Amino acid sequence: MEATYNDNPEQFVLENRLGIEVARIERPRLQAAIEFDPTAEEVEARYEADKDTLWRVRRPEGYVPPEDALPEDDYRPLTEIIESVIRVLSREHAQKEEARILQEALDQLKAMKELGESVPMEQAFPEGIEYVEVRTIEPFIQREVYELDDDVKNPAAFASLFLKERASPGSVKPGDLCETIAANGQGNFIFRVIEMLPKRTMTYDEALPDALKATEESKAKELMAEAIGQSLERVRSGEETLEDFAQENNYTIHEMDPVSRSQSFNLKIDNKVLLARTEVMAEAFDILEEGSVAGPVTNVTDSAGYVIRLKSIEAPDMELFNSLRSSTETRLLSAKKQALLDAFEANLMAAADIRVYQNDGPALPRSDLIEEAAQDPEGSATP
Repeated sequence: MEATYNDNPEQFVLENRLGIEVARIERPRLQAAIEFDPTAEEVEARYEADKDTLWRVRRPEGYVPPEDALPEDDYRPLTEIIESVIRVLSREHAQKEEARILQEALDQLKAMKELGESVPMEQAFPEGIEYVEVRTIEPFIQREVYELDDDVKNPAAFASLFLKERASPGSVKPGDLCETIAANGQGNFIFRVIEMLPKRTMTYDEALPDALKATEESKAKELMAEAIGQSLERVRSGEETLEDFAQENNYTIHEMDPVSRSQSFNLKIDNKVLLARTEVMAEAFDILEEGSVAGPVTNVTDSAGYVIRLKSIEAPDMELFNSLRSSTETRLLSAKKQALLDAFEANLMAAADIRVYQNDGPALPRSDLIEEAAQDPEGSATP
């Protein structure tokens, strides 16, 4: 395991980890705490706005209204669903109040930060309210944002911090605040950075579980390759067929469509591209005779081992080749001509004796001006 750890440090890296504190409002408690009594006009206006989508009466297919039916008969009457309308209005009012409280708290925290001060997040909210929840989220890496609790899950909001830190290490600092209120299906919240831990190589103790797993996988691949190699000799010698070999070792056989060297992404099993596709493709194109086998083939990332049998060698698509030949030749010739022209111009410039005529004094060679500029980078010399 120690050798695995020492020989493959790139496999044992701790990515940037973000630790934050979050402030959110428990919306049900907020809605229960605030007093809201909508006016009759507000209720009627909301009913009219929603009645086509929420309160239309569902009729059976082929329904024929009576002759004396009125347009109002197609909707549930307000008196029947008034409590539901009031609940909708109360929920919207609570959401607006939630956004106002969070925005005011975020503005206050930003103002304190600009003054160089830091206060507990609870102090940014009015005193005496019991529906504000502040909690600490332990450091997490970017791919773990989807594992956070649903009420503080917002991958886009956290991704911006990870991107900023990767672009400029150390740029995300403790005390940094979210730019805007973050939202998800559970509600809204604001957050502040506690720490952004730098990317680093794990210590041996930290890497021990991963090193053990990598060592076991590596040893398993060695044993698998050895077993396949021994069994495959009987296939090569003609003692048994590839089908017999597969059945005996509980392997599966998959037939691939014809591919060219550049089509490794078409190598799929169960609609999944092979992780060892590059190695499989290289080994396959080294087989010279139809029916011959090669293997075992694998790589570091692929846990499977592959045996390849060459089914057929197809002729190249000359029609496609001829259709692309002219444009390809033109593109290659153009690139070659441009390279020759660039080299010719560079040689001319290097050999030219270019003099610059100044307002005062004699003309100076270009090389002297370059030397003068190097000695006087601030440009204080008088031309």
